[in-house]
Amino acid sequence: MKIKWPAFFLCLLLLAACKAQDVQSTPPLATQAPPTVELALEAPFSLNISTGAVEAISSTSSMGIRLISVEDSRCPKDVTCVWAGMVLVTLEASEPGKEPHTFELSLGAGIEVEKTYAMWNENYLVLKSVEPYPVSTDALDANARTVTLVLTRTKP
Repeated sequence: MKIKWPAFFLCLLLLAACKAQDVQSTPPLATQAPPTVELALEAPFSLNISTGAVEAISSTSSMGIRLISVEDSRCPKDVTCVWAGMVLVTLEASEPGKEPHTFELSLGAGIEVEKTYAMWNENYLVLKSVEPYPVSTDALDANARTVTLVLTRTKP
């Protein structure tokens, strides 16, 4: 097979003209630190398992709150149900020198107010909302919901 010299030189010239591009890639998810949210008194904060933002950490101490799970059985807003349902959020709180503590907070019609908050570290951890509210055509997993909480000194 005979190679034509002009075609060969053209290919060689094209290869020489190409230069390596600097490719900036993000490290694999397994090596990335999960995003954290700032935990401050009286300031609402949001956690979401599906985005990886599952932990709120205090900027003044090593206290932290981690979202473990969300179980959402609330009646979709575009459906008429016999029972309104509820949403149950499981959280784990940690602070230096103490064992982690697990909280289960819930929202829903007929839920006792005492289940919407828990006492932690002389403050109250209050579940404010879980969004988005379910819709019958919603295919979101419960863990894709965003949980909004607040750490407050006053009892709700």
